[in-house]
Amino acid sequence: MKNKTRLLILLAGILILSGAFWWCLRPTEKVLHTPSFQGLQRLQRETYDTIFLSTFPVTEYQEEDYSRFRGMTMVKNDMCMVTEKILRRHLQAAFSSGNEIHTAYLGVQPDKLSPEILGDILETYPETSFEIILSYPQMSYWTHMEDMECEDMIACYYDLASSMLSYENARVYLFSGTEWLICNPANYAGTFHTNKEISRTLMLNTDDSHGFMLSTEQLDATFTTMSDLIYSYKEAPIQYPDASNWDIVFLGDSIIGNFTDSSSVPGVVRGLTGANVYNCGYGGRGAARNEHTPIALPDVVNCITAGDASPLPVEEQVYKGVNAFLERETIAPNLMFVINHGLNDYFTGVPVETADSYDITSYSGALRTAIRDLQTHFPGAEILLNTSNFTTFFDNGKEINSHRGGQLIDYVNAVPMVARDMNVNVLDVYHLLPITDENWQLYLSDGCHPNEMTRFYLGSFIAELVE
Repeated sequence: MKNKTRLLILLAGILILSGAFWWCLRPTEKVLHTPSFQGLQRLQRETYDTIFLSTFPVTEYQEEDYSRFRGMTMVKNDMCMVTEKILRRHLQAAFSSGNEIHTAYLGVQPDKLSPEILGDILETYPETSFEIILSYPQMSYWTHMEDMECEDMIACYYDLASSMLSYENARVYLFSGTEWLICNPANYAGTFHTNKEISRTLMLNTDDSHGFMLSTEQLDATFTTMSDLIYSYKEAPIQYPDASNWDIVFLGDSIIGNFTDSSSVPGVVRGLTGANVYNCGYGGRGAARNEHTPIALPDVVNCITAGDASPLPVEEQVYKGVNAFLERETIAPNLMFVINHGLNDYFTGVPVETADSYDITSYSGALRTAIRDLQTHFPGAEILLNTSNFTTFFDNGKEINSHRGGQLIDYVNAVPMVARDMNVNVLDVYHLLPITDENWQLYLSDGCHPNEMTRFYLGSFIAELVE
């Protein structure tokens, strides 16, 4: 009897200890909510054909963008794969999930994963196309390094890139030589972490139709560009003025209003100077009032001086910008207006000048009227008047689009004359940017609108003038 009792007690003890053991092994509530556990669960349970894993932060890349623009069904893990072991664990979870994975995006810091490790991964999954995005930290990451450390890191990038190019199932992308990206702090939420809009731009540039994909033929030239850019900033850092105590209002056409993220002209100025910027651009509209522009530049200025944005169409950027300026909680002690018009006035053939210097149906008259009204209402404000940029439209701006109009250069030449008359500053964008009919694709996205690089240049010109 005693033996039987002892046996029962022993069995009960074993059951209790087993239960306690398995209780300790179960995922805790804390573990269940970690990015690692949740990411692994998604990889094991969901249906997808594309994965995105990275050693640097990619939280602002959106899965729905890959669905919308690439037709992919993606699972992205926001956890940084800080070790080879973690990366392999997530890859194993994905490739053992039963999903047919045709594409794997890998964000790679070259000092975190060696060419040998990545090569082994590519060979392990030969049927999958690997899109390898090399990390693109902002310029301060590079400029704070000692020269030798910087040289070693660039070599690390080069070694990994050149090694990956030998694999048929790998494509490699390098953004670190892109000035508009890495030299504008507003593009980043951290050293390696781009914001949502810029992440989308980079996503749209990670395919074989764009210039950021490396090839054996241009590998050395691309890395030379990257190295030259980094060392130019290290050796001669550009010091932009601190304009955090400035409100800067941008008035203009689609050159201003069609771009609203940190790579826009106002966004670049904010990133370089810390200024409070207000994008009041009105795409498709000129400075002068006509049938194509019923709400012209003087009308927009009147909304600002009257403190009432309601006459403006609420769906347009011009309304959003003017309303934001009028409703700002803190008014900076310094105020600046940047006016960027000209292309739409040329396109629609409005007269450059008429007998009435303040005729708002003419380009020059509309500019003068707007400037006069701003000077009257904001007597201490600075005003910067920009010329338009070069365009390939209408035979590179040589055609005359109405019996009243002129060539594009006539509108360009009118700007410094108006600036002199009204005692305001001028930025001759047309002549400052070396855009021609032969090289325009380097600077313009469509023959008219500046691309990201040119918008960065425009913003940097304005940032320098703030001082």
